[in-house]
Amino acid sequence: MNEPVVIDNKYVGIIVGIILVVGIFAALVYAVILPSYQTIAAMSWEQTECTITKVRSKSLSTNHKKGSTNFKVELTYSYEFDGKPYQGDRYDFGVGGDGDQRYVRRVVDDLKRNKKTVCYVNPNEPSESVLMRQFPWTALAIGVAFVTLVLGGIVAWIKGVRPDRLLDAAQKAQRRI
Repeated sequence: MNEPVVIDNKYVGIIVGIILVVGIFAALVYAVILPSYQTIAAMSWEQTECTITKVRSKSLSTNHKKGSTNFKVELTYSYEFDGKPYQGDRYDFGVGGDGDQRYVRRVVDDLKRNKKTVCYVNPNEPSESVLMRQFPWTALAIGVAFVTLVLGGIVAWIKGVRPDRLLDAAQKAQRRI
């Protein structure tokens, strides 16, 4: 006769905790660390004149409860570097939208009016360029908040789920009966 497999709840909590920490770490690397690193690296790139060839706003997602939509600046631009022509399409190093409709529309309208602008070109890889190299402070602040919450949760979990404390609580409950 086969007996059912029983998994200790302690191990389920540990496995779920590890999965959550790895997932949050991966999201932080993708949304905060990588764009921050790319922005810092681009600070040494060469400023080059470029011409906007196409620009528009693109709707990414809608939050129907709040009635808000996240927008992204979608563009292409051309530039020359060391006498060779190139095309770029990177507005910034962010991974999500660039803002609400009003902000993105202002950016798009400004780029349509001022087709001649500057972009920043990686001198070691001239096909790599970016139009805006501002540091993603908001993403960094959100990342720090998440790390603080995760570390606080880990500390609380470690302090609150120690086996000796569980045993003490069980013994105290037994004495009351």
